[in-house]
Amino acid sequence: MFLTITCASHVHPSEGAGSFYQQSQSQCGRREALAWVHRLKIARAAETSAHTKAVQQHVGSACGSSPMHIFRPRRLIRSPLLGRQPPMGRSRLRRSRPLAFRSPNSEAPQLKTRVKVAQWPKKEEEEQPMFDEEYDCDGSESSEFKDASGTGIPERRRNLVLRVDTSGLLGTRTRTSPSLSGRACPHLRIRTPAFRPARYIPSYLEKDEPCVVCGDKATGYHYRCITCEGCKGFFRRTIQKNLHPSYSCKYDGCCIIDKITRNQCQLCRFKKCTAVGMAMDLVLDESKRVAKRRLIEENRERRKKEEMVKTLQNRPEPTGDEWELIQSVTEAHRHTNAQGAHWKQKRKFLPDKIGQSPVAPTSDGDKVDLEAFSEFTKIITPAITRVVDFAKKLPMFSELPCEDQIILLKGCCMEIMSLRAAMRYDPESETLTLSGEMAVKREQLKNGGLGVVSDAIFDLGKSLAQFNLDDAEVALLQAVLLMSSDRSGLTCTDKIEKCQETYLLAFEHYINYRKHNIPHFWPKLLMKVTDLRMIGACHASRFLHMKVECPNELFPPLFLEVFEDQEV
Repeated sequence: MFLTITCASHVHPSEGAGSFYQQSQSQCGRREALAWVHRLKIARAAETSAHTKAVQQHVGSACGSSPMHIFRPRRLIRSPLLGRQPPMGRSRLRRSRPLAFRSPNSEAPQLKTRVKVAQWPKKEEEEQPMFDEEYDCDGSESSEFKDASGTGIPERRRNLVLRVDTSGLLGTRTRTSPSLSGRACPHLRIRTPAFRPARYIPSYLEKDEPCVVCGDKATGYHYRCITCEGCKGFFRRTIQKNLHPSYSCKYDGCCIIDKITRNQCQLCRFKKCTAVGMAMDLVLDESKRVAKRRLIEENRERRKKEEMVKTLQNRPEPTGDEWELIQSVTEAHRHTNAQGAHWKQKRKFLPDKIGQSPVAPTSDGDKVDLEAFSEFTKIITPAITRVVDFAKKLPMFSELPCEDQIILLKGCCMEIMSLRAAMRYDPESETLTLSGEMAVKREQLKNGGLGVVSDAIFDLGKSLAQFNLDDAEVALLQAVLLMSSDRSGLTCTDKIEKCQETYLLAFEHYINYRKHNIPHFWPKLLMKVTDLRMIGACHASRFLHMKVECPNELFPPLFLEVFEDQEV
């Protein structure tokens, strides 16, 4: 990191270098700068753990109350100490590169000062600046500003620029401390360059390969030539906006284009771009740019799909033990699923007159058709029995205590029955087939006692129809619902949780084996477990209202035994 101190002064042309040195010295410009440099040398030689604090103290004591400013690298300004003087001629300070270096025999940085002055002639003369004149001096107190011939600096406007290599002192992320900005030197400011990531350089370029147009550091092939980003953008904008007919040159097209002068003549820069071989036909117009962006987006989506397919192909599939578990769970589901795959041929539709005339309102506002409720209670007992038989056929379920088995069955019974009903959703007739034999519509199921629960079951049936689940996936989903370790009153929660993890792992591997085309199929399917748990909770709340409003004679004994003690 380089810190820059700039002092400025106006001197009459007749005055020599000595008077310029005395004037700068009397106005606290050069003396304070050299004192600051000397203290930086001391701080750099110390190299203690508290180096930053030492530098701050030395800098603060050197500046005192003078409003000397320290700015970020390559930014040169006048010191507020001297004020703003009226301009004399058209002299301008040119930026110079850092001159701080290390001596081979010394660790402390040796400092050098360079004054670079460029003089512009008057308006009627040529506009190009003359060559820079450089005047060097070392960092000692007795050095004077002399050129190579020993004469003083022949300029009206002189700027003293001290550049100090402080990378070992302050670091690249130093911030101004309260002591620097307040008590020690209230006008002192230290700024460090912001961190910028390294620019990407293609591997086919050699290190520091120059731009063929301006000589700056190239970044790659642009329009058939190795150029920098600046020349690439200039050439593209010129062609896209058709600006080259309006370009003109004040010096008959004889300008030299390099890194410094490339922005001074657009015509000569454009001519050099075409001369080195930059192709105008490769610059895309608006329609081609839109088509290119569209093609890039399509290729990006295609690569995403290919990566997803590749990821699915690399996912693990069921092991031998997991295949045995999946097969046993699937057989348990098929033996306890009423009508099996032939439920559409064997179903019977509930008459439209049933469930369309509600008569008994419940306390939660929904109305109950007692005739429809009576029809539903006829099929509820065999449906519950089939759920119990399914659980008894599952591996690991029979190893649990009887109390835990009862709690698990009561908790998952409505969830499994709702899942089986949702799997028999027919989008053509918009009906659900309950227990594999009774097809009902949404309003019939709602007025028959389930209320808002019927809407949730129908919505679940619509969403599950898109998943195209087979018997094994439905069976594993039921097993996951059954082995829920968060049911209240369980004693062997750890064992039940391990059982559920075993089913979930086999379920996930089977999903990988099936290779569904739906993105994120596995997490979306697991979300259905949450939907089914919500249906079970809503039914428990609904059952309490039904028990208050409807006579107990309408409830089958097994129905009461399963749902009577459920928590809401």
